[in-house]
Amino acid sequence: MSKISHGFLTPFTLQLSFHHIITQLSLENAPIKLELLERARAVPELSEGIYDSEILTRHEKLISELLEPYFPPALTNNEIKAVGLPFQIEVFNLSSRFQSILEQAGKRFEFNIRDFDLHQLYVMSCTIVMNRIYGTQLDFGKPLFYDIPTSQGIIKHYRILYNADFLEVIPTEKAIPLTEADIELLMDSYDDLDLWMRLFPVGSYLLRGFSIMTLFDATVENAVSTFKGNLLGFNPDQFKQSLDSIFSSIFRIADLRVGYVLVNPGDAGSDQLYEIDARQSILVSTCLIKNEDPRFWKEYLNLVDGVKYYCSSNIGQ
Repeated sequence: MSKISHGFLTPFTLQLSFHHIITQLSLENAPIKLELLERARAVPELSEGIYDSEILTRHEKLISELLEPYFPPALTNNEIKAVGLPFQIEVFNLSSRFQSILEQAGKRFEFNIRDFDLHQLYVMSCTIVMNRIYGTQLDFGKPLFYDIPTSQGIIKHYRILYNADFLEVIPTEKAIPLTEADIELLMDSYDDLDLWMRLFPVGSYLLRGFSIMTLFDATVENAVSTFKGNLLGFNPDQFKQSLDSIFSSIFRIADLRVGYVLVNPGDAGSDQLYEIDARQSILVSTCLIKNEDPRFWKEYLNLVDGVKYYCSSNIGQ
């Protein structure tokens, strides 16, 4: 028996359930829908709550049929989707494209939301409760990403979106009613984890239902954003370490190696290039060794003064 659980502290007790779908099926009149409803009702855990992951495995085909309206077969090779609960590692009913991405990542790959610690998880879980039960519109969250390698070792960046329309938040006997003063205090106390845990004790709310997780490939946008951030907070050692990974993701070349130089503008024809991480740079070696070559200066002026790029299809020539 494998119990469905967080593996870490949150104010939620999890109850995976498909009662929303089963209730909707009961309103249908089509014979094929009624037949599916009859089979679903024969497995009461599907509506009353699943706590054992073995039930998911045992009834995988039936669950897939229940979820088919939200996972159309025609889009399974295009969409990156799965079912689970928010911020959880375990997912199931993966689309074909999602399954292919994980197969390429390899068996050693583990799901980890980037830069998402237990403090953020707890506070974001609490804001779900506050928005659902107390009508607030709090959003302490940030864009969430998975960094998943391809079979070639290229890191792809996927933005995570959760559809929580099929989730219910139900107070348990541990729930502490909040006053307006409590809510105002919490809004000004993001960093006070002890306060959040005191007003939202572990297991004080039942999270019932399921969510649909959709991933969007945001590799280029994310890599460019990371690159800009590294330039703004320039740290030579950190910059060198991240440069290869950033450009490898953008150009989808696993063994791409990138160097960079700093340019010190001077008089026309006398600009100096300061080698930082050249890695056999043609530009640097040309400048340092043959800076009188007019061919170099023509391309250099196009590159720097004209704010254009220079590309060679054959660096051996």
